[in-house]
Amino acid sequence: MTTANAASETLLNPESFAPYFDKLVEQQTELGEALKESQARTQRIGAELMDSYLATQRDLLELTRKMALQPQDYAANVKAVVDASAMAQERAISLAKLFYKEQADVFSGVRKWVQSTCESTGNMTQVGRNWMNLWSKQA
Repeated sequence: MTTANAASETLLNPESFAPYFDKLVEQQTELGEALKESQARTQRIGAELMDSYLATQRDLLELTRKMALQPQDYAANVKAVVDASAMAQERAISLAKLFYKEQADVFSGVRKWVQSTCESTGNMTQVGRNWMNLWSKQA
C-alpha cells in the first residue's frame, strides 16, 4: 500500500477522527473544571476580603468608642491603637498569603494546561488535517 493509498483510506474512514473529537471533549471538560475552580477561588478571595473589611470596621468602631468614652486615659488609648494596628497587620498578612497561594495555584494550573495542550496538539494535528480534508473532498 502506498502512502497516497493510506492517506486516502484515512480520509474515507470517519472513525479515524474519533481521537480528535475525544481530545476536544477532554479539553472541554478540563476547561469546565478550570472555570469551576476559578469561581471557587473568587468566592474564597471575596469571603476573605469581606471578613477582613467587616473586622476592620468593627475594630475601628470599638477603638473610636473607647477613645471617645475615655479621652483622658492615654495609656489605654495608646494600647488600643497599637492593638488595633496589630490586628490590621495580621489581616493584611493573611490576605497577602491567600492572594499569593491562589495566584500560585492559578499559575500551576495554567502551566499544566499549556503543557497538556502542547503535547496533544502535536499528536492531533494530523488527525485534524485528515478531518478537514475529508470535509473538503466531500463538499
